[in-house]
Amino acid sequence: MKRTFFARAVTAVAPIMRAIYDHSFNKEMIAGILRRNRFLYYLQQDCLRLLAFSRALAIAGGKMPNPGDAALLVRLSGHGFGAEREKRTVYFKEYHAKPAPREGPACMAYSRHLLERAALGSPEEAVAALLPCFWIRRETGLYVRSLASADNFYFRWFEQYTGDAYAETVDETIALADRLAGRAAAKERRRMLDGFISSSRYEYCLWDDAYFLKPWPPAPVAETML
Repeated sequence: MKRTFFARAVTAVAPIMRAIYDHSFNKEMIAGILRRNRFLYYLQQDCLRLLAFSRALAIAGGKMPNPGDAALLVRLSGHGFGAEREKRTVYFKEYHAKPAPREGPACMAYSRHLLERAALGSPEEAVAALLPCFWIRRETGLYVRSLASADNFYFRWFEQYTGDAYAETVDETIALADRLAGRAAAKERRRMLDGFISSSRYEYCLWDDAYFLKPWPPAPVAETML
């Protein structure tokens, strides 16, 4: 039986997923000992990443030849601008913190990657690049929940990615990617796989940047004068 695009993609990124599971950010989240400033930095950057992600979904939706596929991506884009963003701002209120004024290194690279694939790539390439944003969060959420206790401070955060509604969203996007890949030429499928792998790497980088609180280098003199 011929393997689907998604099955091949999952095999390709297995080492990346293992690195995500084993990252100190997620290990300490499971243990409930992750420092709050690291978690807050992750939320701040993820909030900015979500804006680019939602825009990329809308752009990709506009390219879909099938009205049903277009409607799915536009609906997901609206959810990202609304409900998903609100889930993050709740924590800002609790922490008496504000969203980050600018993207950090990993977030900026990831955001540009998503927007570029959506705007300049084919519909197939765009969907493949967007898929890890859904799928990796579900898989990581399930992994963390399976090992964390219910009284864990962070339980509320990762639990949101383990419910039936979110699973349905992930499965819909996987099915769309497989349908598109099934009609695509081999060259196009290779571009899809490249986009999927790149997004998976950037997902890892978001956690890594947050754990090590990686800043930008000092601003050039000209920038400080603007």
